[in-house]
Amino acid sequence: MVVATAVFCFFVGRFYIPGQGFTALICFGDAYEERRLPEITRDIVYVVPQSTGYDAQWYAQVAVRPDLRSPEVAASVDNLPYRARRILFPIAAHLLGGGVPDRVLGAYALQNVVSWFLLGLVLLHWLPPRDWGNTLRWLAILFSFGLAFSVRNALVDGPALLLLACGMLLLEKGRDWWAALLLGLAGLGKETTILAGAALVRGPLRTIADWRRLLLCLGLVVLPLALWLVYLTHLFGLGSGEIGARNFAPPFVEFWHKIAGSLGSLDQFPSSLIDEFENLCLVISLAVQVLFFALRPRWQQPWWRIGAVFSVLVAVLGEAVWEGYPAAIARVVLPLTLAFNLTLPRGPRWWPVFVLGNLTLLCAPTFTRLPLGIERSAIEAPKALLASATTAQRIEVRYVGPWHLAEHSVFESWHWTNGSVELEVVNPHSFPLEADLTFGLNSRDHRTVAVRFGEATLWSGPSDPVRRDVAIRRIRLLPGTNRIGFLSDTPPVPPTMKRDTRPLAFRIYDLKLRIGNAAPAS
Repeated sequence: MVVATAVFCFFVGRFYIPGQGFTALICFGDAYEERRLPEITRDIVYVVPQSTGYDAQWYAQVAVRPDLRSPEVAASVDNLPYRARRILFPIAAHLLGGGVPDRVLGAYALQNVVSWFLLGLVLLHWLPPRDWGNTLRWLAILFSFGLAFSVRNALVDGPALLLLACGMLLLEKGRDWWAALLLGLAGLGKETTILAGAALVRGPLRTIADWRRLLLCLGLVVLPLALWLVYLTHLFGLGSGEIGARNFAPPFVEFWHKIAGSLGSLDQFPSSLIDEFENLCLVISLAVQVLFFALRPRWQQPWWRIGAVFSVLVAVLGEAVWEGYPAAIARVVLPLTLAFNLTLPRGPRWWPVFVLGNLTLLCAPTFTRLPLGIERSAIEAPKALLASATTAQRIEVRYVGPWHLAEHSVFESWHWTNGSVELEVVNPHSFPLEADLTFGLNSRDHRTVAVRFGEATLWSGPSDPVRRDVAIRRIRLLPGTNRIGFLSDTPPVPPTMKRDTRPLAFRIYDLKLRIGNAAPAS
């Protein structure tokens, strides 16, 4: 568990960007740049280039300015009446950030991360680390596709799952009223969380007092969301913020469509194949979980009741929840995955069920990928040389020419090029600097790449599909703008993949410009 937590911290830490914090997790898309709230500038948030972003960008704007009556908020937030239903976590981020935009966005981006740690602690109540069975179930929940999806995109599903688990903990301790109140509060974060109220239906109900107590508890679960919806109806009008007919469908219709679509796409190009394989893992896992609760009824168990009611939800969810990759269904029914792993019996004969019910663990690494375009600093320099003492201007590296956006794997980052390109290195000092340039190089074909600085060729060599590492020592950077050219003798290779239509020349990996000291006089 300790190792798994360290791995989680490592991957989350990769999303940190100096000056913008963890806002890459929110996924602001540049397609909506013009309609964003004016206080949310590129100085404080990372904006994914060539992207429409994802849902958290709307909730994060509500967090920055939670005045639902503001015309600016209505213009900036997609379908505000619908987004406003999930007010709990935006309000929490606003309060935690003290209303200061950059702090609010930081708080919102990290709510899922904090919830992940807290959920891990709460789960130790049911899954103490005394054997491998408990440890694997703990890992299956915390690294499930749905929870990884929520953390990676700063969505409301992860924090809502934490509140549900805390409510169940209170219920098991006999504190029904507090459990009902907490589940009701969770409904303001994610509406479907109120379905967990099924856990409160204890039996048998023999007296009027038993029924009254149950109905009052269920009323407490539903009341916060009901009152909030009444207020939103007063604010926006009846019928505003509709979630759409595509969110629901006849039982199992979209479930079958997803299976058929994934199977039918398995002969596609490799990039599509990976997505459809992961979609297939998702539907297999959900099918196993639903069948487990359907074929093994245990009404007397609160966790079984939660699993059963969310199994029904799986059956009737519509195309909008199942479509595409990654499908939203994985995070929408996270309580089902939680209930499955907590109620699955022990023993060797249940291990195949455990494995099939948690196949989405194979897909969770997908969410460790950094968004397109995040630039890791190419500069390494002594602190005294990072910026000019007189103007405060920093050393800069600019990518000039047909560079493609930065891409990343776990341990590498790279830029593809469309042909010959340049680096502009700005030396803000009044004296020359001495620098070493290192990078990796490869291409899809065989070509020659040269590195030029002014009239001098600093390096020239072959490039092919095998990566080679290049180190160029003691480059003299004059005050002002210096241009380092990467030149190719061959045109770019035409696109060869369905999903990647870019003509590509060569690729530069992990580029670093290491500044030593002031260069000696020439």
